[in-house]
Amino acid sequence: MSALDLFFRRRLRKVLPRLASLAPAGRRAGEVRVLMYHRVAEIPGDRLAVVPGEFARQMDLLLQSGRPVKTLSAAFAGGGPDRERREPAVVLTFDDGYRDFYDNVFPILRRRSLPATVFVVPGFIEGRVELDRYRGRGEISRSLSWEMLAEMGKGRVEVGSHSLSHRELTGLDRAEAETEIVESAAVIERKLGTRPEWFAYPRGKADSVLAGLVRAAGYRGAVTVRPGVNRPDGDLFLLRRTEISGDDDREDFLLKLRGGFDLPHRLWQRMAGKRL
Repeated sequence: MSALDLFFRRRLRKVLPRLASLAPAGRRAGEVRVLMYHRVAEIPGDRLAVVPGEFARQMDLLLQSGRPVKTLSAAFAGGGPDRERREPAVVLTFDDGYRDFYDNVFPILRRRSLPATVFVVPGFIEGRVELDRYRGRGEISRSLSWEMLAEMGKGRVEVGSHSLSHRELTGLDRAEAETEIVESAAVIERKLGTRPEWFAYPRGKADSVLAGLVRAAGYRGAVTVRPGVNRPDGDLFLLRRTEISGDDDREDFLLKLRGGFDLPHRLWQRMAGKRL
């Protein structure tokens, strides 16, 4: 990419969300915005990693916004969003289950009394699989432990499943996908004593067949990486999320809370040919 292309790409990244945020917000009662994080750690050059100091500032901005912050279970209590709530609730979700959630995220959340939902991969926790993005990178690639998850479960952290081995489920046959969905819940329940109620599709890839398998396995719902806000009449098994990345500054974060990036993210996913 040329310097000129990079300049215009950065400019568009700022301009499009601002323009989108000026559009009428429409009906907001009962909406739930689910934020998606992966890493909160110092990993230079990795856009999926938010540095801890910036994450702390984002949590302060979230508190200052006045939006109620809930776990997925609390936000969707009764099978759908609270239709009477005026301000959209916010849910904090974290994918994969890396050790930095315990080291960096949990202390920041605990000091602010904020809840969160973390999606874990039992095979990763137990050392049977290594996630591709950080394979062979030592401390950076360490996972949470069951003991850490049990401790955090007493501190407003809800544990969900991110499949058994983090394989992309749309590329598996039905029986393999079902095993990933069902067995991951069984392992989590056996280790933590509580069956997970929420599922995160690996790499966000989902379709109606997978949504049906997750429903049949007894989960209450599942999250994708499709951008946008969740409305009271939405599908609980294809919940939308708003990605927070290491590229986001203070203005970006506030725009994402207001939905300014929803349309640009949909356009970027479509242009990239991603089927999510």
